[in-house]
Amino acid sequence: MEYVEFRKNYDQVISGLVNLKRRLDAYFEEILTKLEHIDRYTCRVKAPESAYKKYNEKYAPQSFPLSDFEDLVAVRIIVFFTSDIPLVRSALLEHFERVERSEKKPEFDDQFGYESEHLILVIPPHLKPEAGDEFCPPTFEVQLRTILMHAYAEPQHDILYKSTGQVPREIRRRLAWIAASCWGADREYEELRRWSEAIGN
Repeated sequence: MEYVEFRKNYDQVISGLVNLKRRLDAYFEEILTKLEHIDRYTCRVKAPESAYKKYNEKYAPQSFPLSDFEDLVAVRIIVFFTSDIPLVRSALLEHFERVERSEKKPEFDDQFGYESEHLILVIPPHLKPEAGDEFCPPTFEVQLRTILMHAYAEPQHDILYKSTGQVPREIRRRLAWIAASCWGADREYEELRRWSEAIGN
C-alpha cells in the first residue's frame, strides 16, 4: 500500500484516536495524582508517518489492519526512581487489563542502551465512545521510564533517526557510554533513596 492510500485511511479514523487520547489523558491524571515520584506523563496519537513505517515493517502487503496496531494511542510515564516503575505498573493494573508486558533493554549483559518497560493494555468499556460510529482501537500502549532512562532515550532516538546509513562504531560507543552513565546514575539514586528513607526523610 502506498503512503497516499494509507494516509487517506488513517485520516478517516484520526478523530476517534484524538478523542480516545483525551479520555485517557483525563483518566491517567486521576490515577497518577495518587502516586508519588511521578515526574510527568504524556499521551499521544501515533503520527501517520510512524504508523506507515510500522505497517511496512510488520503488516505489508496486507490491507489496512488498523485493529492490529497495539499502540495507535500511547501514554508515557516518567518516574524518579527505578523502584517506582513496579509501583506504577501495579496501580495501572488495578484499572486496566494487561495484554502484554515487555522490558526493552540491551540483549547482552555487557551492553548498554535503550531501556523502558512497555505495557499493552485493554481499553475499558467506560473509556470507549458511546456512539458506535467512532473508531476505537482495542488496546493502547504504556511506556514506563525513569527520568534518566528518558534522558538517554529521546536524544539518542533523535540522533539515530536523523542519521543515514551505517552509524560509525565511535558514535555507537559514545552512545553506549552515555547509556551506561544513566544506568549507573539510576542505581546511585536508588541507593540514596533507600538512605533517605532509612533516616526518616
